[in-house]
Amino acid sequence: MSTLELIEILARGGTAGLCLVLAIQFMPLRHGNWAARLGGVFMLATAAYAIVSSETLSTAFHPASIGLSAPAIPMLAIFWWFILALFDDDFQWHPLHAAPAVIILSFAIAHFQFDEGSSGAVISLMAWQVTGLGLLIHVGFIALRDLGDDLVEPRRRFRLALAITVGVMGVGVAGVEMVYAHAPMPDLIFRLHGVMVFALTLVFSNWALQARPELFLQPERSSETDRTGEGARRQVRPEDRGLARRLSAWVETGGYRQAGLSVSQLARALDTPEHRLRLLINSGLGYRNFSDFLNTHRLADARKTLADPDRAHDQILTLALELGYGSIAPFNRAFKAATGQTPTAWRRDALTRTGAQDAKLKNPDQI
Repeated sequence: MSTLELIEILARGGTAGLCLVLAIQFMPLRHGNWAARLGGVFMLATAAYAIVSSETLSTAFHPASIGLSAPAIPMLAIFWWFILALFDDDFQWHPLHAAPAVIILSFAIAHFQFDEGSSGAVISLMAWQVTGLGLLIHVGFIALRDLGDDLVEPRRRFRLALAITVGVMGVGVAGVEMVYAHAPMPDLIFRLHGVMVFALTLVFSNWALQARPELFLQPERSSETDRTGEGARRQVRPEDRGLARRLSAWVETGGYRQAGLSVSQLARALDTPEHRLRLLINSGLGYRNFSDFLNTHRLADARKTLADPDRAHDQILTLALELGYGSIAPFNRAFKAATGQTPTAWRRDALTRTGAQDAKLKNPDQI
């Protein structure tokens, strides 16, 4: 056994060990938390991948390596699941999320049915890799898409690191495997691959263990009256109480109705560094993204307006634009997510209740 092969085996063993430890760390957090659940599944899939992607270890663990291939082959799809859940606080599993894993497994099964080097084996391998590459590109996209909106600092840093890593290493690995689809891959690339996977796992494990509490545990929000003003000042750092007062005043004047508002714009308006404002809204008020903070105040306004008989004939689009939404679609989505009803249905029910109450006040004998 050469020195390089020994280093590779040690690196892959270290990868598997780290992943198993991290999967165990995720276990207490899994109840009701999709990011923690899928993070644990991803760690187990990565441990399996570290073993079966090495010819030496795969042979040594045979026939167990055949079973380990089941989670190892769709590892990129499982990683995609984890990222979706990590970056979306409202993520819910849907059967369609399983589609990429099924597609990858189908291409893999087809690939192993053909003789090595045959056109069928090459085509199925290329399709397998292209599917994985597409998932990696989407991961990079969603990592950067809501970067400015994210208020959880460890997750913001991970978004940037993930986008760079996926762009440089993930795409590079997929490209190398496509290049050598027609020929055996050099041993050196196998060795480097094992070391690279270990290095990435080590960095990810260190980050995940440090960021675990605030990243995977949903903070309890303060009550509606405590999210700004006097209640908020009891939850923030003493040095941020002045900022909390300015934020409360900004809310009272309806500053949240500004269309296209960003954290950086609000920070400039409040004359404070952006990172301090992010920390206040996240740690002090319990919001994990800026859109949620804005929607809380905008939708409170919306409910008052929709229940007002004097504005019963106002168009929903007009109200959405008044509140700072760029169009009616995001307003409808946010309103339904918060209330379970469309704005039109909510208005109808609210006005019906108001009418019934007015009738009782006019005719107290009927009560």
